[in-house]
Amino acid sequence: PVQDKKSERPYYPYMTMTVDHDSGFIFGTDLASPENYLEEFPERFLALAERLKKLPSEVWVKKEDAYDLLEPITSRLGIELYLVDELESLEEARAAFRQFMDRRGW
Repeated sequence: PVQDKKSERPYYPYMTMTVDHDSGFIFGTDLASPENYLEEFPERFLALAERLKKLPSEVWVKKEDAYDLLEPITSRLGIELYLVDELESLEEARAAFRQFMDRRGW
């Protein structure tokens, strides 16, 4: 759980991780509070694209919530959006991230 100045109580944040499917390269991670993730998720997707100065040709997501949040943006930008059962590169990146955090004692 995390504690921020805006919240009286600690909470478990939502985490998004953007990973290249072919290389496993992690483009970015973001944390959002449960109250704000619906607004922040699409904004952070666009901010990442702006930072990279590139739009993906396709986006794969594992969760229906992510699909629903990205669909209006991807359809307007001509990006193919897929809801898939498994994201192997994401799972590998998540495992590496957990190992990194464990070594740091977090």
